[in-house]
Amino acid sequence: MEIIWRCRNQKIFEGILPDFELLSQQLNARVHEYSSTFYAEVSIPEVVHSIPFTEVPVRWELPLEAFIKFNFDAAVGANHSCSACVARNHHGKVLGAWAIQVMGSDPLLAEAEAARLALRVAKLMVWDKCIFEGDALNVVTSIYAPHCCPWAIEVIICDIVAGLKDTPCSLFRKVPKMINGAAHAMARWSLCDGFAGFLPSNALPESVLDACRLDGCSWD
Repeated sequence: MEIIWRCRNQKIFEGILPDFELLSQQLNARVHEYSSTFYAEVSIPEVVHSIPFTEVPVRWELPLEAFIKFNFDAAVGANHSCSACVARNHHGKVLGAWAIQVMGSDPLLAEAEAARLALRVAKLMVWDKCIFEGDALNVVTSIYAPHCCPWAIEVIICDIVAGLKDTPCSLFRKVPKMINGAAHAMARWSLCDGFAGFLPSNALPESVLDACRLDGCSWD
């Protein structure tokens, strides 16, 4: 901000036009400097370290007993997107799937909306012990380091951070895309079908069921 303010003062009080190429380089350097500092100071809350299985998994894993695991993801179309989540218990039983339609085709925004959807569903169902897994690193990082959050999802991230205060035994974590298949299948199907809402386990589309089978889960 001080760089822009200095250019503004030079133009008004000294009549000096800014060198926009130099200004761009200075701004990029300052952003890199601040980002490096902030990310170096990022620490995941203690609750994350107090729950097992926080290391990056290589396959979908059952949550601890009494916990609910949400996988969330998004699918992006030409003019709109879809955000979705799938919930499973510690037996691997699918409890349901949810989806919303999102205006626009911004992948980051759609992924953030998927994370918020999962948290909202958990609060609606009064599930206070949850693990939320998604494959969007920038979304998960922003939740635990909101000062590094991209401006496009700032409001959504603030909403998620506020919601997590009511569920101190819950956490978000980033997982590889290959084990986030159920949520991706739900998002893709909902995007193509124009679906928004809730699907119980006995009404899931075949593509979502196939993804759950690969995870070794059931829906009976």
